[in-house]
Amino acid sequence: MRGGLRRRVLVIALVPSMALALIGASTAAYLVAQGERAQRFGSQSLQITRGSTDLIAGLQNERQSTVAFLAVPSASSGALTRDRGRVDEALVAITSVANDLLSSATPQERAAMNQFTEVVGALATVRKGVDVRKASIDQAFGFYGQLLDATATSLRDIASGAPSGEVGAAYLLSFDAFQAGENVARADALGIVVATAPQLPEALAAEYLRQVQLGQGRLADVAARVPADERAEYASAQTSATGRTRASVEAVLVRRAAAVLGGDTAAGRPQLPVPLDEWQAASRQTTARYVALYLAEANTAARLGRTEGRRTLVTSLVGGLAVLAVALLALGVAVQLTNRLFRRIGRLRADTLTLADVGLPTVVRELRAGRPVDLDAQLPPLDYGKDELGQLADAFSRAQRVAVEATQAEARTREGTRAVFLSIAHRSQVLAHRQLAVLDHAERQLDDPDQLQMLFELDHLATRARRQAENLIVLGGQQPGRQWRRPVPLLEIVRGAVAESEQFAKVSVAPLPELLVHGAAVTDLVHLLAEIVDNATRFSPPQAKVEVRGGLVGRGVVVEVEDRGLGIEPQVLAELNRTLEVPPDFDVLSLSEDSRLGLFVVARLAKRHAIRVTLVESPYGGVRAVVLLPMQLVADESEDDGTGTHALGALPAAAPAAAPGPAAGPAAPERAPYAVPGPPEPAYQEAPAPVGALFTPEPRGAVALAAPPPVGDPLVVDAGRPDAPGDVPAGDPRLARPPLPQRERNAHLAEGLQSVPPGGIDESGFDVEPSVSPDEARNRWAALQRGTAMGRDAFIETEQG
Repeated sequence: MRGGLRRRVLVIALVPSMALALIGASTAAYLVAQGERAQRFGSQSLQITRGSTDLIAGLQNERQSTVAFLAVPSASSGALTRDRGRVDEALVAITSVANDLLSSATPQERAAMNQFTEVVGALATVRKGVDVRKASIDQAFGFYGQLLDATATSLRDIASGAPSGEVGAAYLLSFDAFQAGENVARADALGIVVATAPQLPEALAAEYLRQVQLGQGRLADVAARVPADERAEYASAQTSATGRTRASVEAVLVRRAAAVLGGDTAAGRPQLPVPLDEWQAASRQTTARYVALYLAEANTAARLGRTEGRRTLVTSLVGGLAVLAVALLALGVAVQLTNRLFRRIGRLRADTLTLADVGLPTVVRELRAGRPVDLDAQLPPLDYGKDELGQLADAFSRAQRVAVEATQAEARTREGTRAVFLSIAHRSQVLAHRQLAVLDHAERQLDDPDQLQMLFELDHLATRARRQAENLIVLGGQQPGRQWRRPVPLLEIVRGAVAESEQFAKVSVAPLPELLVHGAAVTDLVHLLAEIVDNATRFSPPQAKVEVRGGLVGRGVVVEVEDRGLGIEPQVLAELNRTLEVPPDFDVLSLSEDSRLGLFVVARLAKRHAIRVTLVESPYGGVRAVVLLPMQLVADESEDDGTGTHALGALPAAAPAAAPGPAAGPAAPERAPYAVPGPPEPAYQEAPAPVGALFTPEPRGAVALAAPPPVGDPLVVDAGRPDAPGDVPAGDPRLARPPLPQRERNAHLAEGLQSVPPGGIDESGFDVEPSVSPDEARNRWAALQRGTAMGRDAFIETEQG
């Protein structure tokens, strides 16, 4: 390992040094090549510029002579012949320069040269067509434009290959100067047609005006970018005698072209201020000055390129040699210092590994066991001097010390917080139990329905307070005090969970499978379902019901709780499911930052019994909670000890109103395991966020979810009333109450209606003779009402869905 560490450290030192040496050599070679290229670029561009100047001036003059020859039938060909001779001489010169530069040209420059050669090859054919007057003015004008455009492309390629931005900007300025002069020359060539044509076509008039505008705009742009002395040259070209002559004729021609475009097709030949031959001569002199200005800008750019090349070459040689020397020096120093450095690094690595592998794990184990730890003895500081390596060792020591101290403080804080939570929770649980006992006693003593209704509401609040206390006990890692030894039916568990919800009347429980749940899981399962049901009732509209249903599946028993609230955003729903699947560590920080206390409780309870809780989006827009109970929680009938299964505490229901009658007293208060609410109030109320709710959905709209209105007297489905007097405990005040008045048939009917025989109504054929007990009749009517209500709800959902 020592040899391997040595090699790695040496490589770390040598690789940058060698890389620096290579970079220095490469940089020097590259800069030298750039300098040579810049020098060559300046020389070649100067040759191309000088050779192209004569060609540009000759092509512009030949184009003007060709247009004049075709536009004026009586024009002689003498001027045209002289211009063609100058163009041929310029082509020979530029071809010789291009052949010399072809070997070192870039692919882009070669493509431009080939394009120029192809266009020049058609020059002889166009000239023959002009001589016999078979070529049109548009064809001749367009061909010469292509020739000059190919020349402009070559100039633009030169600017793009400049060695520096400054040189490239200078070449672009010369290119713009050429373009401005070319637009002026094109306008003057078309001006001959505008001045001599009896009928001026609109297309030609439009092209003439476009070239005039381009020439004026580009000349102004170039004049603004050149130095002050050169700007005076541009102004002189326009204000000289020839420039004024040309401008005066151009103004007349512009008016005729504008008139033609304006619809004046009868506009004839204009009256020129000077003869046509004099204007052509002035035009040639003006365009020649613009070509000279272009040549001056190009020469300036070429000289700047050559100067830049020489400077780059010298700088490259000096800089490259300096970089190479520094790289070699750094390489030698690195080799010497590496041998001293790697030994200290090796010792630091060994000491750090010893503390990490031996000292720190030992300290952590001692802290978890609750035993005192001497940090100075078990984690001694690393002393490696005062330099950077010593500071690094000191940082390692301090980091380990801080981590251990933080772990120690956190362990004490967690244990203390857990103990405080559990103490408060147990005390609150005891008080809640005593409060429920007092309320139960008071409910049995009172007969007034209003007072009973108030007591039942207090009973609900006390039950919720007890569940909140049990939440803290669960989060503290302990079991609540309530336990069942024998199995309990699943239906009783669901009813018990619904009973702990404040808005139990909104909950609709569908038939559940008849099976038993092990008593050890009953308390936690009731608690888990109560949290889910309570959350569903709180975050659903007042008029919407919360449905609870279940059944047997392949992997166990499933219980579904579905509400019709606003729902939860998909990303929030996924986060909640991750929390339910992998319960996080619950501490004070989680409690302070996240108020979803019930979410932690459900996750803990589900993990304790291998229950899987999943939240999915409901088709109604709300949330459906799917609780999957494993088969290990289901008890067999044979597991009962023969004394029967436990029944959970009944749900307190509002006392039903007294039946109308002459001597009807208040009904006895009863606890019903399940109740069906009456119709909800149409008004909405603001609902505060519940403390410790399972989760708080974020509204998707601007309307906040409203709390349900006070539930009216519910229809009791299963009153759970004792069937025999023996079921009432001895000493119960209900034994001293007088019996309820019995209804007498036909006693309250009008005298004329009392003739109906008590046995029934013969005309209808219905047998009205009472054949069932009052309790059974009550249960039948309640079942009928419940069924019709469920049918109406299903019909409404079908119509809306």
